[in-house]
Amino acid sequence: MALAIDSVLVPLCTDGGKYGGKVKVIFRPQVQPWHASSTLVHEAGLALFKQQDEYFDIPTSTTTPLEVRSKLTKLAESVIGSSLANEFKDLLELKGSPNGGNAVTDDLKYTIKYSRQNSVHVSPTVLWDGLVANEISSSWGEKEWNDFLTAKAEQQVITEANKDKELHDNVSDNLSQELTATVDDYAAEAIETSSANDAEEAEKPEPLYSTFPKSQKFLILIVGSFAGLVSPLTGSIYLPALNSIAADLGVRTSLVNLTITTYQIFQGLAPSFLASLADTRGRRPTYLIAFSIYIIANLALALQHNYVALMVLRCMQSAGSSATIALGSAVVADIATRAERGSWVGYAGLGISLGPALGPTIGGLLDQYLGWRSIFWFLLILGSVLMVIILTFMPETGRAVVGNGSVKPARWNLSLAQWLRVRHGHHFNGTESVEEDRSTISKPKQRLNPFSALRILLEPEGGITLGFGAIFFAGYFMVLTTLSEQLAARFGFSSAIVGLCYLPLGFGSLCSRWTAGKLFDWNFRRHARLRGIPLDLSRQQKLEVFPIERIRLEICIPMIYISCGTVLGYAWAMQTNASLAGIEVSLFFLGLFISGAQQGLNTLVVDTHADTPATATAANNLFRCLMSSGGVAVAPFMIEKVGIGLMGVFISGVWLAFSPCLWAVLLYGKRWRESAKIQQDKKDHEKNNGHSV
Repeated sequence: MALAIDSVLVPLCTDGGKYGGKVKVIFRPQVQPWHASSTLVHEAGLALFKQQDEYFDIPTSTTTPLEVRSKLTKLAESVIGSSLANEFKDLLELKGSPNGGNAVTDDLKYTIKYSRQNSVHVSPTVLWDGLVANEISSSWGEKEWNDFLTAKAEQQVITEANKDKELHDNVSDNLSQELTATVDDYAAEAIETSSANDAEEAEKPEPLYSTFPKSQKFLILIVGSFAGLVSPLTGSIYLPALNSIAADLGVRTSLVNLTITTYQIFQGLAPSFLASLADTRGRRPTYLIAFSIYIIANLALALQHNYVALMVLRCMQSAGSSATIALGSAVVADIATRAERGSWVGYAGLGISLGPALGPTIGGLLDQYLGWRSIFWFLLILGSVLMVIILTFMPETGRAVVGNGSVKPARWNLSLAQWLRVRHGHHFNGTESVEEDRSTISKPKQRLNPFSALRILLEPEGGITLGFGAIFFAGYFMVLTTLSEQLAARFGFSSAIVGLCYLPLGFGSLCSRWTAGKLFDWNFRRHARLRGIPLDLSRQQKLEVFPIERIRLEICIPMIYISCGTVLGYAWAMQTNASLAGIEVSLFFLGLFISGAQQGLNTLVVDTHADTPATATAANNLFRCLMSSGGVAVAPFMIEKVGIGLMGVFISGVWLAFSPCLWAVLLYGKRWRESAKIQQDKKDHEKNNGHSV
């Protein structure tokens, strides 16, 4: 609206314009008592109108009200002189009572009351002759304004300004400095535009972020966590059986190793297609499609007898399983606010950490006692059980479909439990007291697009976060995939014993969900307390207020540096033939800190892409899997040429070398995100309206 006034109304209404001398235009910011910093702007009288943006929410989010008042006093002094500045400062001093405000509080209350009584509540609000003109839109261009002014200004002869307008002027003289495009004493009508937020909406309580009962949220979390276990478990359960498969199919082990690389590649590519479907059509149908592909692939893998079939079906198996990671993070974003998301994402991502550790244990036992084909029969049974659980109990959580859970999805998208509730006349979610709130439905800005994940890689903040996360995961996977061979070569263990040696790594990953997750949530509460913002875990927090990059990375970056030390400790323990106990202890701490750091990076990606969490996680998965597939390919050759000790030095060195990128995100990420949002809003306006208004 401000751009429309500057580029359209001012040329029309100033001297020489079509309506010059006929219409007076007044543009002023409306008092917003629900935005503390905006109230401070008006308390200061907008000493310099062009500098008001220094006192909006974001620039003042890290300063106290007293500091802002002091800055405003200095600003006023530069305009009205030092002799009057003290009187101005006295107006801003708080009264003695705990909630009494200052000398202009009563005037503020009067103005706010008057504005509400006269329907000044929609942003932006335009008044003609003191009355709200609801037909005016912020999207208007020159044609629409011409038509409106013709109807109002040229068809009427008005001799006196509206009394309501005079009252507005009298009150606003005490509160703000008006910017007048054309001041005409004999003007008969006025357009008063107000950049006010919706006061009526502000008076209403923020809707619950999620209406799912706590017990149901816990069930959703458990199902999502176990479903997310499938992809990494499927990738690592295969490792102890590589030699057995190569011998049975009559091919070299190096060729069977290629199926690990292709699995990783498809694990990165496939979620980009299914995640876009999940963000636009819902989580449940995407889960069911993914598990259908996965079950068919496992059945065929258990029955195949040649290498080509193994390669192709492993790609199909990867395509079916890989989307479960993105879906798990998306489900958490659907039901958990940012204040509690640190722990919840940790639990939902439990499979990402436990899968690589438990997979070799299970795979080694199955291969040794039942043969390698039993691995795929086991995965077939696991996938089938999870699919039945999803069909029976898992509700649709996608906010593009059910909002905060209060909106009933299509009948075909109900779980069996929900269908039975509806059939017996009960609320589909068992929350009888919750009314449907369609305003909570959040449609993604992008339509169904399998390549939408690539856009995130082009963002400054998104690209850096995902890039470092990919490098970090690649180093972890280089350790993980070479561990079985190192243990077998140094200690002569069987595949079953080698699998058991992965357990400390898995236990460390499990512990990170209670340590790192709690730390992330604690840091969120700490920043809220520093800013004097009360937290309600049932309602979402605005990213405009919280520096989410700083909140996550203040915990994540130290964990990354500690992870560098744990990798060095493990690598040199293995290089120097240390005792098994020493190696296992180093694996525990490696799992603890690497999983904690990954949890922070994953949570940050979801936080900054709340509208499309599945797509964001898919982009994370894409970059991570492609990078780790390269790491898996070079790790054996690196160990052969320079030894596992120097490989650990290389991994830690790369992590340290790229860590300043995360410091850049911590310091400038919020600014980048806000700039990107402004640019996107501008593009949306131009696309929808053809005007930059």
